[in-house]
Amino acid sequence: IRTLYGYDPNQEAVVGLYVLESKETPGLGDKIETDSAFTANFEALDVSLDESGGAIANPIVFAKPGQKSQAWQIEGITGATISSKAVTRILHESTADVVIFLERNLQVLRDGSSSSLVAKSN
Repeated sequence: IRTLYGYDPNQEAVVGLYVLESKETPGLGDKIETDSAFTANFEALDVSLDESGGAIANPIVFAKPGQKSQAWQIEGITGATISSKAVTRILHESTADVVIFLERNLQVLRDGSSSSLVAKSN
């Protein structure tokens, strides 16, 4: 599964997800693209940073269907659990780096000067 997602720094949220490539089983795993309840997870998926700005405050996690209770959870799809968990893992891992980078460099990105970007330090 390869995805593209949108991030809104004003909301500190993932605000859309598009599946670029999927080799999931037609009628089951491909529901990650067509199931409206699943795609609703990405209307405002919370990826706000902690107080230090060095980590996601509440990393993205999987929730069983009908058990989502937090804005940083992705509610899975019955019959497509593996695909739902794969998307969760992809976003969990990606946002941990990408959102922090974007937030650290937001003003530079808005100004359009790429020579001043601050790389992630380990």
